[in-house]
Amino acid sequence: MNGKFQFQKVGQGCFYTGEIGYKYHKPFVMVYDCGSVTKGTYLNDAIDDFKRDIDKIDLLIISHLHKDHFSGIKRLMQGMYVKTIILPYLPLIKRLALIGSDNSYDQDTVDFLRDPHAYFRSFGSEIGQIVFIEPDSIKKNDNNLNRGNNDSNSEKQTDFDSLQFQEDSDFKQRALEDDPRLDNYEEVSFLPYNSRFTLGNSIWEFLFYHRETKKLTDLSDFESAIRNYMRMHSLNLVDMFEDKHRSVLQDFYKTHINKNLNYTSICLYHGPMVNKRFYLYRGRNFYDFLNRDKSGTILTGDQFLKTKIDFNFFCDYFQNKLEKTGIFQVPHHGSAANWNPMSNRLNTANIPYYAINHGFGRAKHPSRNVLNNINAHARNSLLFNNEFYYIRYYI
Repeated sequence: MNGKFQFQKVGQGCFYTGEIGYKYHKPFVMVYDCGSVTKGTYLNDAIDDFKRDIDKIDLLIISHLHKDHFSGIKRLMQGMYVKTIILPYLPLIKRLALIGSDNSYDQDTVDFLRDPHAYFRSFGSEIGQIVFIEPDSIKKNDNNLNRGNNDSNSEKQTDFDSLQFQEDSDFKQRALEDDPRLDNYEEVSFLPYNSRFTLGNSIWEFLFYHRETKKLTDLSDFESAIRNYMRMHSLNLVDMFEDKHRSVLQDFYKTHINKNLNYTSICLYHGPMVNKRFYLYRGRNFYDFLNRDKSGTILTGDQFLKTKIDFNFFCDYFQNKLEKTGIFQVPHHGSAANWNPMSNRLNTANIPYYAINHGFGRAKHPSRNVLNNINAHARNSLLFNNEFYYIRYYI
């Protein structure tokens, strides 16, 4: 069993790829996010280079519904067999808030937000299953998130060789009430926030974390304004995705929210279930070698870890995985708005490397304060990934 992984050169965004060799199969191919807002052909070039060597993607994860994390999905999926797509379920009203928050969204982005399932199907790609994960809420499960640490939790563990995922029936019902169109899609599944999967039962593990932060902006006033507008014009929520209502969404967003909505992402720990040697590629055949017990990866998207309660929930959930982690993706491109400053439980776990995806020359991504903080407590551990530099490692 072996693996090779890379944060691709795409600038302000994220495109993370991996190939895991096991049994006598073709490698298990995974992708976490595929997007960028950096001008140029960096993302397209990275996608095309990646697709030259593969004919299928076993697992595609979209951490959250922001353009810099999914803008390359269409190019990535075209002509490709994608076995499993995992993405967060975002209620229609929150998707409308996203559209109202950014006047740069093009029609392709709006089409994705209107109906992700129809968007994926529009490429003509073969898809095995589309899986939505609902965020856990601090209001629902204040003391329940440590379930993710239980490695023997068989009812939450499924082999990725099979598509027979155990659905969360309560979540499915809530999603269907929000968007009845989903009832027409046979290959759609609904999973709990703390799902855990393996390859070959004991080869590789994938542990998901998806939780609404306490800081998430209240959308109740925005929703009330939308529903009043809908009643006046005999519309439904799906109608509001039409381009002629874009200015209305922007006005309501400015009036009732006008804050950053970038707080929640699907986070992922993945790594071998037996200790393996970790090699970080430094170029020209030079490698760093790590101990065998530091071969896992934690990917965080734009997850909010700033406050003590959000950071502690995250660390409690991944508690026995932090010690096994060799690379930790710093959330939100190294933004100070999402980072819990060290000294904290991350540097206590002695994580060797912190990866930052960012656009070269950006003013706040990464934040100088975040860089100084990590350097002060985990010296020589920063890895930068932008449109000019990739991060590559082998296990």
